[in-house]
Formats: sequence, structure tokens, C-alpha cells
Amino acid sequence: MAGYAAAQVDTGSIVGTVHDSSGAVVPGATVIIANLATQVTQTEKTNAEGEYVALLLQVGTYSVSIERSGFEKSAQSGIQVNVRSRLQVDFTLQVGSVSQEVTVTGAAPLLDTQSANVGQVVDGKDMSDLPLNGRRYDDLVFLTTGVTSVTPVMTNHGEGAFSVDGNTSLQNNFILDGVDNNSYDENMNTRSAQVVIPPVDTLSQFKAQTHTCDVSFGRNAGSVINVTLKSGSNGFHGDVWEFLRNKSLDANDWFLDQAGKPKAQYQQNQAGSTLGGPIRKNRSFIFISEEHLAIRQGITRISSVPTPLMRTYDFSEFKKAPALSASAPSQLQSQFAGCFSGAALTATAAEFQRGKMRRGSQWPAGSSGRLRRPARAVQLAQIRCRAYQLPLAAHVP
Repeated sequence: MAGYAAAQVDTGSIVGTVHDSSGAVVPGATVIIANLATQVTQTEKTNAEGEYVALLLQVGTYSVSIERSGFEKSAQSGIQVNVRSRLQVDFTLQVGSVSQEVTVTGAAPLLDTQSANVGQVVDGKDMSDLPLNGRRYDDLVFLTTGVTSVTPVMTNHGEGAFSVDGNTSLQNNFILDGVDNNSYDENMNTRSAQVVIPPVDTLSQFKAQTHTCDVSFGRNAGSVINVTLKSGSNGFHGDVWEFLRNKSLDANDWFLDQAGKPKAQYQQNQAGSTLGGPIRKNRSFIFISEEHLAIRQGITRISSVPTPLMRTYDFSEFKKAPALSASAPSQLQSQFAGCFSGAALTATAAEFQRGKMRRGSQWPAGSSGRLRRPARAVQLAQIRCRAYQLPLAAHVP
């Protein structure tokens, strides 16, 4: 029986080679990789070529120490492991006793010589500090080279719509903690390209990979948005937030302003909290979060309603149908065929008011159709007109 297992694509790795002071490799050295936040350690041994590989490291800051009998202990701290990073950290051991230790504190090399992946890492601090309308983390993918916005029509369908290197907005692959997070909604009816959109404060970081992804990724021709959530540590940490937006600093709608009406209501409250800590120190941890969004919004709709003259069956305010020459395209000729001119409309209104349009009466010349029950048509028109408000602005097409 075949099973399915998701790849650990949200982790990083550290590799390196251990030499002695003469440049010879040091096999059999013990390599201890420790997460500074949780103190979880991983132990490896150098092979015959003096090389070591530490895989499946969770995102975080690490220290690497090397021990070998006959040599001083060497350690390097402050190594930041990001999503899909493969860092090379080499060591040179000095002859001495193990009780002596050389510690180097610093960041990992800026140049990634172990992978051909091209992309941009956005960490939690950047996500918290940079302005985000609606607090959607995926808006920050535009910090990555090659990412462009798509058409307004597609953008209005929902979040997560962007183009990478000319591919369509549906060719991006969203991964959350190593799990497929794609909605597979070709028409964006769910208003999102993702199944789960985590709050910004719960994210440790994400990486937008745009080029030369390795074989652990497939399915998509566009980018891979690889997201990793925060984890608990040996200390309790958390935060509480609320973001408020209202109409106080918004401009009034132009049509409402012209009609002397106040701004429509708008108030958005977005609140939440996070909490992380140890269940058992150095062993197991927990991290929880919640977020709530409430929007109260008044909607302004613009539509055409009958003017006072139209309510008396006087349609003289309409502009005349355009005069078309015989050489005009057939589409235009059919579009305006049968339109009433100003004089015909006025005559029709007078016929309605006098009630002289009898059963089977013809419409004015140049139009088509017959009025079967003129009295009933007038009655229905009056009822329909009373259902409309009077226009706030006088504009007749």
C-alpha cells in the first residue's frame, strides 16, 4: 500500500567542513547544532572528508559547536536559519585540550553557495513594521524581484493574486508549514488563492521563491510562497493588538458630496492575540493565536431614476438619437434603430396623457411594437415611478 507524505519544505540546513590548522580535514568530530530559543539540539559527526550535514532545521537562530579529542572546542553562534536556506559554516580547529574553547559570534555568510534558489525572505519583524492594508502578509511579495500586479479585475476577485516573471496569477504555489495551502479555485470564487490566511503576528517568516526551485517543489510555473509559523520557546511570549479604521480621515463620495449628503459609515476593527511558551522546557512547546475582523460599512449605489418631467410622461429631456449616415457601421445603425427622437417622445407623452393610444395603436414612426393595453401600461408606469426616489443630481444622458 502506497502512502502520501508531505515534504519538509519549510525548514533549512547547515553544512560545512572541519579542518585543522594545517588544512587537513578532521574526520569523526562531533558537531552539535542548538536552537538558541528552545535549546533543542541535533548531533552529527563529520565523515571521512571532514564534512557534516544538519538537515530539517526549524527556522530560528542557532549555534554550532565542534569537539574532537586533541583539539580545542570551537563554536559559532548567531547563525540565522531561514526557510529553504542551506548555510555553509566551516571550522578550523586548533591543537589543544577540549576544555579550551574558541567562540565566534556572527551572522552566517550573506552569499548562498549551496543552493541556486532565487527569492526573497521576509521575516516577522518586517511584516510587523511595514504598513499592510488589511494585514495580509502576501502583499509583501511585491518586495521580491519579478513580482508584478495583475489586472484590476483579477485583483478584485480576492487576495493572493499576483504575477511572477510573467506567469498567470493562478500559477503560484502556497505552502504553510510544509503543507499544501492552495485553494485550487480557478475562478477565485472563494476570494482567496489560499485555504488558510494566518495573521501576520503568527508568522515567523516567509520566502517567495521565484527561480530554479529544487525537485521538492512542483506543480506550478510561477513562484513558491513558503510560509512558516512561529513556535513556542523556553519563555512565555505573546502580544495583543487591535487596528482601527473609520471614516474620520476618509474623503466623502463625490456624488454624496454633490447631493449634500454625509459620508457613508465605515468602521473596521481587527483585533487578536498570540501566546507561546513551553509545555516542558527543552522538550515540547505550544503557540496559539486568534484574530477577529469586524467591518461596518455603508454602501453608496449610483443609479438612474425618473426625473419629475419623466413622471408626467414628458421625455423631452432625453437627447436625440444621433444622426447616422448611410456609411455608418451596421452595428451602430442597429443599435439606434427605433430610438425615439425628442419630438416623437413629446407626442407619445401627449398621447398617453390624453388616453388616445387605443388597443393595438402603433408606436411613433421609426419604432417597432404595438401597445396592447395602454391604460394598464400607464397605471403600471405610475406605480413604478412612485417606487423611485427623486434624483439627487440632474443629469440626463
